[in-house]
Amino acid sequence: MKNILKFAQRFGFTELYEACWSYFKENIGLNNVCEIIQMADLCKNMQMKEKCKQIVIENKAEIEQAKLEALPKNILFDVFVL
Repeated sequence: MKNILKFAQRFGFTELYEACWSYFKENIGLNNVCEIIQMADLCKNMQMKEKCKQIVIENKAEIEQAKLEALPKNILFDVFVL
C-alpha cells in the first residue's frame, strides 16, 4: 500500500491517494503506527500524523521499542517534545 500511495502522490491520482489514506486510517494499529507516521510526515498529511502521534503517546509501552527507536529524530521530537 505504501508504494501505491507514493505512486498516487507522484502522478496526481487524487482519488487513489485519498483511498490509501482512508485505508491507513481504518487499519492503523500498534504494529504499523510507526510506519504510517513516517509516511504521513513525508506526505505532509498532518491530520494522519496527529492521529499517529496520539496512538504512540497513549500506547508507548505496548509498541515495540525497536520500532520507536527506528523513527527519524524529527518525528520523535514531534511526538515526545511538542
